[in-house]
Parts: sequence; C-alpha cells; structure tokens
Amino acid sequence: MAALAALPDESVLTPEYIAFTNAPVLLTQFGSLFGVASLVVVLRCYVRAVMIKSFGKDDWLMLLAYAFSAATFATYVEQTKVGMGKHMAVITMNQDTYQEFLRLRQVSSILASFGVALVKISIAYFLLRLVVHRTYVWFLHGLNIFMTLVTFACVGTLVS
Repeated sequence: MAALAALPDESVLTPEYIAFTNAPVLLTQFGSLFGVASLVVVLRCYVRAVMIKSFGKDDWLMLLAYAFSAATFATYVEQTKVGMGKHMAVITMNQDTYQEFLRLRQVSSILASFGVALVKISIAYFLLRLVVHRTYVWFLHGLNIFMTLVTFACVGTLVS
C-alpha cells in the first residue's frame, strides 16, 4: 500500500488523465505474441502428430502450457476492462473495480506461473527423447521434480 501513498491527489485528476489508457497497445502486443505462439503450437502439433507420427508426453505438456497461456490471455483481456493500461490513481478511484483488477492480476500470475513451468517441463521431456546416458535421464527427471516443487511453492506465495 506504500505505492498508493505516492499517487497524486484527486485535484490533479483531469478528464484527460482519467480517460488515458494504454489498453489497446497492451492488447495488440500481447495478442500479436499470442498469435505467433498459437501458430507455432499448431504447426508443431501438426508436424509431430501427422508428419512424424510421434506425438509424445512433451507435446501434450506443450498443449497444456498453451491452454494456460490462452487462459492467461483471457484474464489479461478482462484486466483491461477493469483498468489495465490506466494510471494507478484512476484504477484505485473505484475500490470495487480495483479489487476486481487485483483478483484478475492474481489469477493471471498463477496461470502464467503454471504455464511457464509446463513449458520448462515439456522441454525436459523433449530432451529425454534425445539423451542416452542414464545420468542425464536421472538429471532431467530430478529437474522436473524440482521444477514442479518450485512452481507450487511460488504459486503458494501468490495464493496466501
């Protein structure tokens, strides 16, 4: 709440200041990246399932990570409806909207945490297809366990 103390008082909140939003720019940036990621995931799945006929655990994990990415994008869009892209002083003017903004931000952070972890675990499973030494196999399994534990620890800090 220390950040809220640094906000300007309401006397400097002009109509232009209140109306200002970066939401279209933010959505364009996020949407463009999401579109490229969608294309990559679709092409990867097509190649692995149809052309190579080798759709494995790593591909399923990547699809699950993509689902988390789509959910994160949806919450991001919802955040723009409740103030994302506006000045913090404007967002905090309405406490109900601000609480909704914070709730969506928390959900988005949790979804992104799981999504990023799933990408890392998917890469480790892909590497398991390539390694031949038993030491590397054990290392990658240990890495997956560690990544899972760290992810749940991080999400635990967001939930509590």
